[in-house]
Amino acid sequence: MLLKAALTTTFVTAALSAALPATHYNTRSLEKRDYITQDTTWSTNGRTTDEEASALDDAWTKYELEFPMTIYDKSSSTIWVSMNGLMCVDDPTGLGPSVPPRNLPVDPSNCNDGGCIPNNCLALFWDDLYMPRTNHITYQLHWTYHIPNTTAPEIGEHYHILFRACSKTSLVGDVNPYDACPTDGVRTITMDLFAKQPGRFHIGYVRMKDGVQGIIGAQSYSGQGSPRYLQTTKPNNFGKGQYPDTACLIVDTQTNVITVPTDSSDC
Repeated sequence: MLLKAALTTTFVTAALSAALPATHYNTRSLEKRDYITQDTTWSTNGRTTDEEASALDDAWTKYELEFPMTIYDKSSSTIWVSMNGLMCVDDPTGLGPSVPPRNLPVDPSNCNDGGCIPNNCLALFWDDLYMPRTNHITYQLHWTYHIPNTTAPEIGEHYHILFRACSKTSLVGDVNPYDACPTDGVRTITMDLFAKQPGRFHIGYVRMKDGVQGIIGAQSYSGQGSPRYLQTTKPNNFGKGQYPDTACLIVDTQTNVITVPTDSSDC
């Protein structure tokens, strides 16, 4: 089974696959539509070794954005991403392991038994996650940065983020965890992050069945005054709009509200 988590935070900063810059065109008009930079921070597939997959377990990585991410009152273009479904604008160095997940808010100074996260964090889907090596699907953390042209100036620059991992809670029996993931164990999460909407996160959950559990929300735990936080469960607004396989919600740390639209395409 899986190796026990290290006593201190693990960092993985090197991508297993190289960044891929690309320019996309509208094939109907052959006019330039967007300038898009694509970057894969983590990726595993059938060519990945067990050792490489194991190195990502419970890992954190630092990522430099083209514009700041805001969580409550804290903004930073440097963010830290956890393999366990977290994005934070504070450095997790020196904290204990980020699993098992726990209810928000979490005091970083009082988490010696695990479930440690920094002060200002977004929980896309906080769970005990890993990236197995398999030929059937590519598990990855993938970033796509857009600068729309003049046809859509209201959108502004933004990121589309794809995170696909496997939940350890889905494993049954004596299996090699880095070589298998049950179909119902796959966790595919998307997020749209807009420069013009600081503190607002559009998060999608693809083909996740009812009963799948993970911590979703955000927190600001500064130690000064009462912590601010949001927490909810996975939405079930599937089968509506143009995204029938995706449920979605919007986490807004400026208004401290989580919205679950009736139509999943409204995310």
